[in-house]
Amino acid sequence: MKYLILVLLLPFSHSLTAQNTVQDDIDKLKAFVEAEDYRSAMLLGDKLIGEGIKEGYENQAGDVYLYRGIAKFEFEIFDDAIVDFKQAIAFNKNLTESYLYIAEIYYDLSRYSSALENIIYYMNNHPNDVHGLALKSKCLLEIGEPMAAKIIIQKAIALVSSEPELYYVRSAINSALGEDEKACNDAQIAVRFGYELANNLVTAFCESEDEEEENEEAKK
Repeated sequence: MKYLILVLLLPFSHSLTAQNTVQDDIDKLKAFVEAEDYRSAMLLGDKLIGEGIKEGYENQAGDVYLYRGIAKFEFEIFDDAIVDFKQAIAFNKNLTESYLYIAEIYYDLSRYSSALENIIYYMNNHPNDVHGLALKSKCLLEIGEPMAAKIIIQKAIALVSSEPELYYVRSAINSALGEDEKACNDAQIAVRFGYELANNLVTAFCESEDEEEENEEAKK
C-alpha cells in the first residue's frame, strides 16, 4: 500500500519540481532585467521558450515573454519586442505593463495614434501612473490636442510635483497653446531640476529682456 501511494505521488512530485525549476529560472530572468544585464536576459528567455515554456505553464510563459521583450526594448530591437509583449498579454492578460512598452515604442517611431491606443489600455489599469500620464499627454499633443494634453499633464504634476520631465512636457504644451510665458517658466523649472534636455526649450521659449525690447522697437 505504501509503495502504491509512493508511485501515485511521483508524477505530482515531478510536476511540482519542474514548476519550481521554471519559477527559479523566471526569477533569474527578472533579476537579469533589473540588473540591466539584458544580453543574459535574452539568452535565458530564448532558452526557456526553446524548451517549450508555453506548454502547461501559461502564466510563466507570459512572464518570460515580458522580460525578454523588455531586454529587446532596451537593445532597441523594437519590432521583435512588440511581438514578445503581445505574446505576454496573450498568455497572461494581467501583464498590462506590456502596453506601456508598446506605447513607448510606437511613440519613438512617431506612430502617435497607435501609441495613444496602447497607453489608454495601460492607464485603464494604472490610472495614477505618472510615467503613463506623461506619455499619454505627449501623444495627445502630437496628434493636435494640446488642451486635452494639458489636462492630463496637470494631473501628473498634481501627483508628483518633483519630476522635471513633467514640466518639460507642460512647457511644450503651453507653447502649443500660445502661452509663451508659462512655456518659458516651465522650461526653466525643468532646467533647475536638472533636466538638461529642457535647455533647448529655454532657448526657444525664453526671450531675454534685450530681445523683447528689440522686438518692440522693430514693431514701432
